[in-house]
Amino acid sequence: KWNDKQFDITVQCLIDGFQNINGYNHYISRDLLEGVAMKLNETQIDSVFTCLINELKGSDENNRESYAIFIRILSTKLNKKHLNDVFGCLNGLKNENECIRALCKQSLETISTKLNDRQLDRVFSAFIHGLKDTDQWNSRLCAESLGIIATKASEKQLEEVINSLMSGLKDKSNFAFYSCVKSLGVISMNLTDKQLEGVFNALPNDLEYDYFGSYKEALEEISTKLNDKQLNVNFMFTMHCQKYPKICGNVQ
Repeated sequence: KWNDKQFDITVQCLIDGFQNINGYNHYISRDLLEGVAMKLNETQIDSVFTCLINELKGSDENNRESYAIFIRILSTKLNKKHLNDVFGCLNGLKNENECIRALCKQSLETISTKLNDRQLDRVFSAFIHGLKDTDQWNSRLCAESLGIIATKASEKQLEEVINSLMSGLKDKSNFAFYSCVKSLGVISMNLTDKQLEGVFNALPNDLEYDYFGSYKEALEEISTKLNDKQLNVNFMFTMHCQKYPKICGNVQ
């Protein structure tokens, strides 16, 4: 086991390699740094982060996403200034949406608490855009991610998320189809009566089980924290459930 001094020397060698200093291999150094990322101290994180920002600015499109993924790995240790720098660096890039998704997916709950309104807007836009991705695995991940981040949405953002997820219900052959249904179930507690009615009407008859199941899980998780609006939504939901007693089970 290394002592602190040995670890510090090793990390500095890897940081040098990441910058192509002293003949060390850039990609091997990067991969090894990823492996020890959660053990880095604040000074080391700042050094690695600077390298990552420089790579985001200068890399070709094929490599940018890998650096965004590395930043995501560090996300629990990054502050708001770090994330401001990242979003500033990504602004206007041709593959901006892809990089934002690589940065945020699987860490949405952590990263979203550190973003300002404009940055959240860009995250929503990136995942909504990803629903139309020709890579159906990516579109499915985007649908799932929208279900997670929708709790942070403004009224305008929530409306855009709902419309995008409902659009995903039009094609059952789409790999993201079931993820759209489940995400709609997850965010139902945040919907107005009108929005909830629209979701019910858009659901294919054979898919209520997935929707109601997701709703029920979300309801059980937050049932002690419901406000008046959410209680009203729950009442409306329960009324709809009377039409599907076998599917809904004991939702009430």
